[in-house]
Amino acid sequence: MSHDKVAWPSLPAGAVSPADETANLAASAPVHEEARDARGRFLTGNSGGGRRKGSRNRLTETFIAAIEIDFAEHGPDALAQLRGDDPATYLRIIASLIPRDLILKREQRPDYSELSISELEELLGRERANGSFSRALQQARHGY
Repeated sequence: MSHDKVAWPSLPAGAVSPADETANLAASAPVHEEARDARGRFLTGNSGGGRRKGSRNRLTETFIAAIEIDFAEHGPDALAQLRGDDPATYLRIIASLIPRDLILKREQRPDYSELSISELEELLGRERANGSFSRALQQARHGY
């Protein structure tokens, strides 16, 4: 496994770094003076307001945009290097990106290869009786 230092990617000329953009967003956020008592607690009838709608979303969008830029420039090469240097981590990342419901659907499919002919005939008879056989055929034809 290689432990060579890799330089952090630099931004193109004129581009604003995600950290600077985040700092600018935080600095431009309005500051509200809330009515509080002497101990710093909110007074009755004052909900505190909380975070403004969309503020977390802007930060998340900024972060995702930074990742998108970095991945567009370095992603394929970084993944190839990771796959070669540390396949276990590479597979862990891939597995974490697959939606869980897709994995569950795949695991819930029956394995017909282990059934005998008589078991298959019995299963088909039951499936025809409740109509799921025709639905399964339709899904198979349409690639669902």
